[in-house]
Amino acid sequence: MTTITQKLAAFVADTTYDSLPPEATDVARRTLLDTAGVALAGRRESAADIACRYAQSLQCAGRASVLAGGFQTSAEEAAFANGVLSHVLDYDDVGHRAQGHLSAVLYPAILAVAEEVGSSGKEVVTAYVLGVECWARVAWTMPLLHTKGWHPTSIFGILGATAAVSKLMKLPADQIAHAFGIAASMASGLTQNFGTDTKSLHAGQAAKNAIVAAKLAAQGFTAAIDAIEGALGFQVGFFRGEAVDSKSMTANLGQPFAAIDPGVNVKKYPCCMLPHRTIDAVLHLTKTHDLRAADIERIDCQMPFLGPKILSYDRPKDGLTAKFSLQ
Repeated sequence: MTTITQKLAAFVADTTYDSLPPEATDVARRTLLDTAGVALAGRRESAADIACRYAQSLQCAGRASVLAGGFQTSAEEAAFANGVLSHVLDYDDVGHRAQGHLSAVLYPAILAVAEEVGSSGKEVVTAYVLGVECWARVAWTMPLLHTKGWHPTSIFGILGATAAVSKLMKLPADQIAHAFGIAASMASGLTQNFGTDTKSLHAGQAAKNAIVAAKLAAQGFTAAIDAIEGALGFQVGFFRGEAVDSKSMTANLGQPFAAIDPGVNVKKYPCCMLPHRTIDAVLHLTKTHDLRAADIERIDCQMPFLGPKILSYDRPKDGLTAKFSLQ
């Protein structure tokens, strides 16, 4: 019997650029430009500088570039540094049903491996669309991770990035299934670290570890071929026995592709996505009514239950904590 993990792997192995709808490839191109922009802007942040200096200090041989770093290193370390750069401003895109930041994990992994193996532009685009698809398909069948203390961007991101880099490496379906299993055991990232440098590390480590998983699988390293849906697998480890419809993960794959529906949301503001509507409302009110701070006695704001748990800094002390503060 073919497992859910194997079905995802086969879909990755069998899907070609020519089979992708133009709407999906357009999303890939648009998000690549956006991710490059936010990564370059993030290069000035202290966490990004530390990550780049760390990657350079390892002196790994390789031809993968660190954005605005001025050096090349191994695909793994370039993916790590570029993941931090892409996520450090919290300006990177999000996928609603994917529960996290798609491109800040996928593109650092994809571009690093693409440089290493000499991938074409079409191969890069295909890898991204497949990475979004596998990430979203697993994530949208499962309960919200944030409230359980896990950061979905890294937990699901490593699975999406593993699909993407496995495609670039042209792994067969059986090896991709093992890569998924390896990646499932490497997934990590705590919500408690929001508002610190370590939140951006989550994107970098997921990108890096996806490459490690794919390379190990390519060498014959094995894992459970039902690691995602197994009785003691990924869904049980992170969801503590909550009901998960794992069969829906592979129902109608690519019909439509998740890159198209529900799509990828590019951010207007460099902060957590949850207060974006509040920011829009405040800007609208101040413009419409010429409001000043002295005119306002109090503000009441209604949010879904997740809001206060993520926006946990009532009195932010710096830019990092302010990104997770509704106040």
